[in-house]
Amino acid sequence: MRRIVDMQPGLLGAAFDEAEKEVSATTIYLRHTRLGRYQDHSPMALDQAVVFLLSCLDRLAAPYLTDHGLKSASSVIAEEIYSWGWVGWGTSRSHRTPEMCAFLAHHGVLQVRCAERQLLVVAENGRVYGCSYGLLCANGNPDDVQLIPGLQDETITAVACNPDGRHYLALSAAGEVYSWGIGDSGRLGHGKSDSLDVPQRIEGLADLNIVSIAAGSNHSVAITADGEVYTWGKGRYGRLGHASTDDKLSPMAISSLAGHHIVQAACSSSDAHT
Repeated sequence: MRRIVDMQPGLLGAAFDEAEKEVSATTIYLRHTRLGRYQDHSPMALDQAVVFLLSCLDRLAAPYLTDHGLKSASSVIAEEIYSWGWVGWGTSRSHRTPEMCAFLAHHGVLQVRCAERQLLVVAENGRVYGCSYGLLCANGNPDDVQLIPGLQDETITAVACNPDGRHYLALSAAGEVYSWGIGDSGRLGHGKSDSLDVPQRIEGLADLNIVSIAAGSNHSVAITADGEVYTWGKGRYGRLGHASTDDKLSPMAISSLAGHHIVQAACSSSDAHT
């Protein structure tokens, strides 16, 4: 059973430690199976009903099975991540057809994102892994995929970066935002233009309960649970929404959107608008 995860154009790949959580085929099947409502009395094919009922029984029985029994047999390759173009696994760095990364097969993946020289993978346990341009998991070597430092103690639910960008955002389950990478024009939001190798919490967004993030090539966006929009970074063309073209080194709320409940934002790849 294959699960295609949300992805952006570009290079995809990662690898996880052997100790990470495995995801069984039964779990994936039940997670993505959609049945009709009980009230609509929709007919179900007998073979589909049998498979669904057996899957439920398998999941319920799993905690009571020994490691030597059927439990081990139920853990199979449940997720397959494919990539093509300039990839890092396999015998060649360049592929004209999709190639699978076997190292991801047994691990839950929430999100895959690609930047100009970095790929990021968010695992179901909230950890973030990255692979930088130049390494790109050469020949499928898991040592080339690294746990992003500075985020080990946080449960990350999403990351954001731009295919043309070199800075990265991470959103924690607690609603806090971390940033790292190139810091020109204040795109990291720390009140200065310094670059960072290790993620650092953006203090200007502390206690705002951020629920969504987005990244352009040179600017960044965050949305609060109350629907407020904060932007920072390069202000050229008015992309920050503050009625000026000035750069902002720290997050600033867009006052003209006051009274609106914004739920999502996007940044263009050309970095000219939001």
